Amino acid sequence: MKLIKITGYYKFALKHYYEQNPQIINKTYNEQYKHLMSFGLGWSNFYTKALNKLGVEAFEIVNNATFLQKKWSEENNINLQGTKLIIEQLKQYKPNVVWFQDSFPYSDDFLKTVKIKIPSIKLIIGNCCSPYSSENLKTLSIFDFVTTCSPVFVDNFNKNGIKNILLYHAFNKSILNQIKTENKTDDVVFVGSIIPRKGFHLERKKFIERIAAKDDINFKFYGDLYNTSYAEILKLQMLYALKKTIIFSGIKINSSKLKKIESLTEFTKYYKYSKDLKRKYQGAKYGIDMYQALAKSKLTFDIQGEIGGDYAATMRLFEATGVGTVLIEENKKNIPILFEPDKEIVTFDSFDEAMEKIIFLLENEKKANEIAKAGQIRTLKDHTYENRAQKLLEKINRFL
Repeated sequence: MKLIKITGYYKFALKHYYEQNPQIINKTYNEQYKHLMSFGLGWSNFYTKALNKLGVEAFEIVNNATFLQKKWSEENNINLQGTKLIIEQLKQYKPNVVWFQDSFPYSDDFLKTVKIKIPSIKLIIGNCCSPYSSENLKTLSIFDFVTTCSPVFVDNFNKNGIKNILLYHAFNKSILNQIKTENKTDDVVFVGSIIPRKGFHLERKKFIERIAAKDDINFKFYGDLYNTSYAEILKLQMLYALKKTIIFSGIKINSSKLKKIESLTEFTKYYKYSKDLKRKYQGAKYGIDMYQALAKSKLTFDIQGEIGGDYAATMRLFEATGVGTVLIEENKKNIPILFEPDKEIVTFDSFDEAMEKIIFLLENEKKANEIAKAGQIRTLKDHTYENRAQKLLEKINRFL
């Protein structure tokens, strides 16, 4: 079997990568690809490596790594870009399965023609682990099935007749060879984004601002802050107005540049960030640097976005435990399935309970170390990319 995973990285992460490695754009395609994967962004090539071990010939196409895609074009004497370039790459690779990690940038017509133009393809898979709109559901229905990271999505997709498989996020064990885990200099960290919009991270914002106000705790926040300026808000408001206009006119969105406006579900408001949060904010960390920031912390705080509902589903569940820090996590319905509460991770039902447990663990280092170790053992046993890849391959084989 030959599988191609088409990936799109966070634009800020890619921007950071190229700023840190400006010389890489002069390297060959293979050299650029190998170096980008070693940076450890997002899922990186963790899934393809795990699938390789299972006998699958798997490879990544990073659709928004502009310089990488341009180099492929040059080396293959092709003057194409965007979806036209992806079609040409698929023609040359001749995969049996294509997995779109980021499903929404692509037009419905493009997805429908992938199988037609590349006869080798027998199965196209989508993915959705973030807020979506009714328009997005129409796109997801085109795939043979969709992977998703949360039971709440499984329930919604089943109601809408979208075939799916629950595939939680995971941890890549080789990360431990690239970071230092001995010196834990920070009391508590949060690593992730805050998108202050309805359906995203309004509750997360409130919790983190309250933790940041505790001056007796060495708290650090690493990540991306969205909607920090009036100009940014105005742009989102204009895009939402454009979306409503397009829907009202009955025009179908086929442009990949416009597809993402389908996920805008409200006229965006401006939310101010507290002075304490801004003071504790350390900027963004990506890839290996992000894992190192987690490993330096005694405790890692996590709170889900509103879209997750009653279920836990963030990447931090497994990234934090994987590097050996104590995870402080909301008490969600599926936590007992993933970890043993207060033995492998620490759970809370309210802000006050979270702070009580944080203070207790900071004052009881031995207990904290026991929980951190137990959580890491559980993740390295049950929550690796090898585990997830095996489950995915079984699903693929049933479809094929």
